[in-house]
Parts: sequence; C-alpha cells; structure tokens
Amino acid sequence: MIITVSDVDGIKQYNVPKNIKKILLSFLLLFIVLTGVLFFYLKILNDKVSALEEVNQKLIVENQKEKLLEKKLEEKIVELDRVKKEKLSSEKILEDKIAQLRVENKKITIQHKIDAHQKKIETEQQLAQELQRTEQELIKAENELKRIESEKEKKKIAEEKRIERKRLRETEEKKKLSKEKLKKELEAKKLAEQKRVERKRAREKKEKLAEEKRRKEVKKKKALSKKEKLLPKIAKKKLGKRYVWGAIGPRSFDCSGFTCYVYKKTGIHIPRTSREQSKYGKYIKRKQLKPGDLIFFDTSRREKGIVNHVGIYIGNNKFIHASSAKKKVVITSLNKSFYSKRYKWARRIN
Repeated sequence: MIITVSDVDGIKQYNVPKNIKKILLSFLLLFIVLTGVLFFYLKILNDKVSALEEVNQKLIVENQKEKLLEKKLEEKIVELDRVKKEKLSSEKILEDKIAQLRVENKKITIQHKIDAHQKKIETEQQLAQELQRTEQELIKAENELKRIESEKEKKKIAEEKRIERKRLRETEEKKKLSKEKLKKELEAKKLAEQKRVERKRAREKKEKLAEEKRRKEVKKKKALSKKEKLLPKIAKKKLGKRYVWGAIGPRSFDCSGFTCYVYKKTGIHIPRTSREQSKYGKYIKRKQLKPGDLIFFDTSRREKGIVNHVGIYIGNNKFIHASSAKKKVVITSLNKSFYSKRYKWARRIN
C-alpha cells in the first residue's frame, strides 16, 4: 500500500506496512460485529418490554376480577347472615311443635293401651272357642281311627288268603317253566362264551394297535432327537456366511433363506418367508423350546406386531440366525434385551 503526500519540497510517496492494512480490516470487522450484537441486544430488550406490557395488562384484568369476587363475597356473607336468622326462627317454631306433639302422643299411648287390652280379651275368647272345636274334632278322629283299624284287620285276613292262593299258583307255573329255563340258560352260556372270545380278540387287537402306536411314537421321538442334534450342527457350519437380502444359500443368506436351507438339508421343506414360516408347524411356548425349533421376532422400529425375522434355537437360551445388523450368520443370546423384547413365539416342525 502506497501513500502520496505533497509538501513544499515536492510530492513524496510512502509505503504503508502490510500489518497496518490487517489491523484496519480487523477494526472494521470488529465494528461490524459490535453493531450487530448491539442491534440484537436492543431487539431482545424490545421483546422483553412488550412481554412485560402483556403481563402488566393481564395483572390489571386479574385485579379487576378479584375486586368483583370480593364484592360477590360480601353479598354472600350478607345472604348467609340472613339465612342463619331464618334458621334460628324455624328452629324455635320446630321446638314448639315437638312439645305439642309430645303432649298429644301421651294421650294416644293411653288410648292405645286400652285398645290393646280389649283385643287381648277378645283373642283369649276366640282361643277358648277354638279349643272346644279341636276337642270335638279329636273325639271324631278317634272314632274314625277305630273304624279304619277294624277295616284294616278284615283286609289283612283277605290279603293273606289271596297271597296263599297266588303262591300255590306260582309253584305250579315254576314247575312248568323250569325245563324252558334250563334251555335258555344253556343258550345264554353259549352266547356268553362267544362274547368272551370276541372280547378277547378285540382286546388282543387293541393291544397290537397300542404296541404299533408306541413303536411309532418311539420312532418319532428318535427322529426328533436326531433332528435336535442335526439341525444345530448343519446351521453352525454356515457361521460367518454373508447376509444378503433374498439369498437362500449356500454362500449367502437372509434370515428366512437360512432357516429354509438348514431344514432342506435334513429333508424337510418349509415356506420361504419368515411370516409364512411363523404359521407353519406346531406353536411352542418359550419355556418349551428345544434345539431345532424356529423362533420369530418383530424387529421393526415401531414394533407393529408383525413377524419379520426368524432364527433356529440351538439350546442354552441361544439361537443362530442370518443377522441384517451384523451382515452375517451369527449366534445370539435370547437374553439380549433387543431380541428378548421383540420375541413373538416359536414353532416346532415335525
């Protein structure tokens, strides 16, 4: 930077140092910043003043409301005094009425006692008459009872004669039917023997079926125990393989592609997607988990309750799965908070 100066001796030029130029620029920037800060501070002060004016206006309105409430309160106090006076006067009137009623009540009670005594006398007379009637009825009943007893005695003798005749007739009939009865008994024994043989055959058949069923169950249990050992072993061989969405192996997998691949290796075909797999097989509670069971999760951020992830349980509260977060096939603990919260249910594929 060059400064030109003219004086008596002539025109002279001076070179200004570079540092002065920087100092001037810094002073200019500082001035701009200070003016901006001052302007911002004045704006804040203005906002505060307007806020204080609003608060002041609200306080004035509230003060007016309080005055109105005080006036209403004074009116209520006056009204309360008036009600108290009325209450006192009504209480006096009520006491006078109570005293009057007590006098009247005494008169009524005496009359009531007289009436009650008269009623008592009348009831005693009625009871005496009733007693006389009952005595007469008892005498009649005794006479009737004697008559009935004599009739019963006659009937008893006639009944004994009838029974004797019936017994003689039955003995004759028994003699006639004894031969027929023997024949029927023999036929019945034959039928019973046939039924016993049939029941024995049916029992033997049932035992055979039960034995076959037991063998099938044992075979099934053996197959399941074999599957429980085989599935985790096949799955662990793919540990560390890459996660690729839509891949079904053998070099890369997504979660349902991995489970589909492992089960296919044991000769079991299951649906392709995790949602379809969650409806396939037998529902299993978390406490009943065994190695080889499919376990399902909702790993969405909003947790919509829809299955979108699947893994294979391998025992010791751990499962193996193709993780989109880890980008590979990994073993994870079910106790991990993320999966424990998002666990939905499990399925057992037979």
